[in-house]
Amino acid sequence: RAVFGVAPSAKAARVLERETGIASDTLAKLLYEWQRDDRPPLDRYQLPAGTTVIVDEAGMVGTGALARLVTLAELHDWRLALIGDHRQLQAVGRGGLFHELCVTGRSIELTRIHRFDQPWEAAASLQLRHGDPRGLNAYFDHDRVIADTFDNHLTRIANLWLDTTARHGTAAITASTNEHVDAINAAVQTARINVAQLDTERAASIGGGEAAYVGDIVATRRNDRHLHTTTGEPVRNRELWTVTGDGDDGALSVSSHLCTGTVHLTADYVGEHVRLGYAATEHGNQSDTVTIGVELATAATTRRGLYVAVTRGEQENLILVVTDGRDLDQARDILEGVVASDRADIPATTQRRELADTDRAPHRHQPALRPRCQIPEWFEPLRTRVRDELAKAQAAAAADARQIPQLQADLVAATLRLAEANQACEPYRPALTAAHNAVQTAREHWWAANNRERQASKGRHRRAAHRDVEHTKQTLDDAVLQQQQVEEIAKPVTTRRDQAAAAVRSLEISITPTQQLIAISDHAGRAAWLSKLHEALQDWQHWATGRTVPEARLHHARAIIEEQNTPVDPAWAALAAVLPAPPTLGTTQPAITRPHTPERDIGIGIA
Repeated sequence: RAVFGVAPSAKAARVLERETGIASDTLAKLLYEWQRDDRPPLDRYQLPAGTTVIVDEAGMVGTGALARLVTLAELHDWRLALIGDHRQLQAVGRGGLFHELCVTGRSIELTRIHRFDQPWEAAASLQLRHGDPRGLNAYFDHDRVIADTFDNHLTRIANLWLDTTARHGTAAITASTNEHVDAINAAVQTARINVAQLDTERAASIGGGEAAYVGDIVATRRNDRHLHTTTGEPVRNRELWTVTGDGDDGALSVSSHLCTGTVHLTADYVGEHVRLGYAATEHGNQSDTVTIGVELATAATTRRGLYVAVTRGEQENLILVVTDGRDLDQARDILEGVVASDRADIPATTQRRELADTDRAPHRHQPALRPRCQIPEWFEPLRTRVRDELAKAQAAAAADARQIPQLQADLVAATLRLAEANQACEPYRPALTAAHNAVQTAREHWWAANNRERQASKGRHRRAAHRDVEHTKQTLDDAVLQQQQVEEIAKPVTTRRDQAAAAVRSLEISITPTQQLIAISDHAGRAAWLSKLHEALQDWQHWATGRTVPEARLHHARAIIEEQNTPVDPAWAALAAVLPAPPTLGTTQPAITRPHTPERDIGIGIA
């Protein structure tokens, strides 16, 4: 079927189009085309019935825009696929509806995290995502949290930027306020001037009272479809560029970081809508994937902002906490407060649902929630353990997913090195072959002479045969010496060839056992199972507190919990026992008592 992509920002839409090949644009542009009354929408936006409209970064779509899109989809028979992370940042205006859809609907979630090089970082990021402060422990344990004053952090960030780019890496530097972003931009620019990376002979005045030099990285902060690059791409909001030249009138020539060509920005646009681009707020960096992520965290940072910032870098993510000094305890206090702060927008739909669940107004004649059974004290530790095991399994599955592609990539690289080594050996091959053949021929002559000596009779014939043996032996020794000399000359290239061949053989041998080990461990399957188990526990808790749980989900939860039950851990049996058996609901259930748990723990049990 036809597919079209939209995103809340032009930058995110460009990333979606570049990385998937799907024709994409901003959601605002699609809605604008269908709201015009002076002409019909352009052909690009007249999507046929049955088109799948992919909404990327859906959590950042405002409630009003999403409502208009749903109306259009119903009118034209489009399918909507909302993709994003409902625990990341929401819309700048009224939002939160994507979160509500994920909480109340049957959303599909990825079971593997592919971004991070370190498995522990995948597991820790999931804990932060759910607001679990224990996720901070891993960042402290791996020295990813640095406590220091604001000024010292500015110097540290500037040096990190210089070091990362010197290694041809990329960095996403994130702050929670525009004031901090401006300070970081100024610090990095000053550091680049100090190491002569910028041409300061001429400067152009840009937005915010800043100045840009040739070589600076700048960000365009407004979409302009009248300004086009040399490849025909329009100038987009939050897109990064490198300044390649400036004009006497304040205009700038810039080159795109997305390889979309160059463009000449007019002086009016530069003065109002261009800013330095070394750092951005969490909203500006949310869709990025880079080598290293850096977050400047303060008490103003939110959980969602921190979660976004520490999930940008593939190799490393640092949390720089602004403190009075290098006190990690103070940094932990600040970060625990950040993790506890979920400043999410709550849409009216969510408000109505929550009020309907807890409404105690007598005129509504709706009874208050009546617990169906008492939730045991060991339930929450049990669910926490399931969540922790889920994070570990997802991290292990992510590591497994990288192993075979990495081995295959290493094999390709090793094969190329072997081919290069064989090519380097070609000039030496004739001499090596000739020396080898000479040794073989001399050895055969020596063996033949020895046979003739043994068969010769005494006297003159015997002495002649003996002289022949000595002569052929000398010829053999000379040939061996010649071969050794040729081999010594060729040794650097032949050694490299032999090492490359050994590496290829080793990788070829290791791939199949690794595949078998991954299949046996089945971390992906365990992660999928634990995800279902965690969902079943949530449904069980909702049912126990008196909420309405759909019958199909309740029966599914009971089946999952019963399947987890083992003789050595009766906790699961206790949970399953109080749930109604199909098809009857609402029968009186027994109270749950704390089950006896043996010391030996199998599977997921209570601690």
